[in-house]
Amino acid sequence: MLGLRGPQKNSLANRVRLAVNALVEQGEECSTTNISIKAKAMNRAEHKKVLNALCDMTKTGELRRERRAVYAIGNRKRPTEKRLIMWRLLRMRHAVSIDELADLAEVHRGYASEWLRTLMKNEVVRLTRGKYRLIKDTVDMPAFDDNAKRLRELRARKKKAAQAALDVADNALAKARAAINEL
Repeated sequence: MLGLRGPQKNSLANRVRLAVNALVEQGEECSTTNISIKAKAMNRAEHKKVLNALCDMTKTGELRRERRAVYAIGNRKRPTEKRLIMWRLLRMRHAVSIDELADLAEVHRGYASEWLRTLMKNEVVRLTRGKYRLIKDTVDMPAFDDNAKRLRELRARKKKAAQAALDVADNALAKARAAINEL
């Protein structure tokens, strides 16, 4: 089964996912025509968009082509979370530098640095001679919600500031409209 993803649950890609799921459940062939009909593509332009979505889903592994114009659900594995990859590398090596961890885990250097600082703050690693050494080896990766909480608070502050700026702009527009109406 293909799951719905993203904030736009009503997007064309999600309509195509639902159409493929419905066809598979009904035991029908997942041809491009059947998928377009189920996804309610009403004209040629929408059918072309469905074909583009099918092509994209094939590239990502969500779908696979069985033969020309016939698709099946693919066997795409969910990628391993980057923090879990970094945790496994740290446990395996016991001591890593930021650059080594970023290169081996294929993450941005800043992300690796922030993650190691979080571990250091929670006394899981210690910085010695430019390398972060594991001092408390729990088998499972420790879960820290500090960053998530901090980011939620940051988003709330930014939203409040943006709302205040919109209120100021709205008041200025109201004054401008009043001045125009007085003319």
